[in-house]
Amino acid sequence: MLEQVDAPEASGSRREGAIVPPAPVSNRRALFRAVVISVLALIGVGTVAVIGAATLAAKAPTWWRSVDPADAATIELAEQVERGVVNTVHRGRPAGEVWTVSVTASQANAWLNVKLPRWMANRDSPWPVRLRELQVNFTDTGKAAFGARIRGADGDRVIAATIEPVIMTDGSLWILTATPHAGRLDLPRGWTVAQLREWLPAEVYERVPAERILTALAGDGPLFDEAVLKLEDGRRVRLLGITPEAGRLLLTCVTEVGDGAAPE
Repeated sequence: MLEQVDAPEASGSRREGAIVPPAPVSNRRALFRAVVISVLALIGVGTVAVIGAATLAAKAPTWWRSVDPADAATIELAEQVERGVVNTVHRGRPAGEVWTVSVTASQANAWLNVKLPRWMANRDSPWPVRLRELQVNFTDTGKAAFGARIRGADGDRVIAATIEPVIMTDGSLWILTATPHAGRLDLPRGWTVAQLREWLPAEVYERVPAERILTALAGDGPLFDEAVLKLEDGRRVRLLGITPEAGRLLLTCVTEVGDGAAPE
């Protein structure tokens, strides 16, 4: 199950034990899109964008663990993580409270392969035919690996990237290091980004923030200028830190009072 991790409290804040009722389904979907899709944008968009950008090595990365999106347990896990993230983000909290949510690689992989295709279909964005599977892995070195299994004429191949996401002091989200991979073969960062800029078709740029993602992958600009989620009640949830650990990703946030929201 999704785990909430104790985090140091902001000055003058308090913790509450009550869990507020979950938001309506429409609000849940909007919140989940904003939080999870933004944080894991490089998985759902970046890995799709690199399809066909380089000759792929035959072997999958050592961390790769295949997921069956039709498996009942995988579907249930995807449902649980979606509900858990949405409820955690929407929970009633005192303004200024710092809190941390933990998402495991297994939870993220279940959601990516069960829920993300449905989310794209609901946005009239067909799932790429050659994209067979998405995977993520978190390490104790503070880095995250993202990968995609692609169907080719000579069989499936895996492309991936290892990144180090960091929230800067101005609140922007940067990728300090990024190492693209074809299977187990490392690729030059600058060369790969340059190849992607030449290869990406125009319709991709119309559907996704491709140039911003490529600029972030190259280390030439932030992925997000400000990692902030606005809730429908006027509050804001600001992402303070992203910490990959062995097998899980820690997202540290603070709930702020926004325009029209009364402090609790």
